[in-house]
Amino acid sequence: MTPPNHTITTTRLVIRPWQRTDLDAYERWPPFADQLLAIFNHAPRSSLELDLEWAAAQLNPSQQFWTIVTDGTVIGRITLRALPDETGSGQLGMLLGAPYVGQRFGTEALVGWLQAYFGRWQMQSVTLHVACWNQRARHMYERVGFAEVRRYWQTAGLPADYPFLHEPQYAPLAACFRWSQTELYASWTEMCLTRRQWSPSVAQ
Repeated sequence: MTPPNHTITTTRLVIRPWQRTDLDAYERWPPFADQLLAIFNHAPRSSLELDLEWAAAQLNPSQQFWTIVTDGTVIGRITLRALPDETGSGQLGMLLGAPYVGQRFGTEALVGWLQAYFGRWQMQSVTLHVACWNQRARHMYERVGFAEVRRYWQTAGLPADYPFLHEPQYAPLAACFRWSQTELYASWTEMCLTRRQWSPSVAQ
């Protein structure tokens, strides 16, 4: 079963099917200043590049997108990948623009979306993958009921690209990384939430 691609509303947010113009809004978000979160930044893209991204997404049946809006401003995106089959399970992704982090928009959007996912859409489970160093995101997912399934290591690039990890403020995250002479590896966690476990009250 594929979840209906319709609009969800919460107290502050509208979560609606994404549109081509949303890609232009994403382009206007300022970059993340934190050097680790900078992995979510990207180089400016032309209108043609955005058109091609949009066209490719429309042709991909394995993913579905919703845009998160507050007071008419596009602030984030929810992605459902590997769309649920007869088992009723899919893989969730969510991204907020840098100016909108830390205002509980993520929690509100996630609770609203999950309420529809497990409620009127009657899905059975959802998984996600999050970097262990991304503590804000991990705590948000845990707060709404996601539980860790497994941890694994994934290459993050060249050690020379991450010299800032040796700075004192990143010392608490040392266990999230492994170094070799040629590769930096980051620890990731796979998390899962089932319909049986889900309760919107846990995030209040």
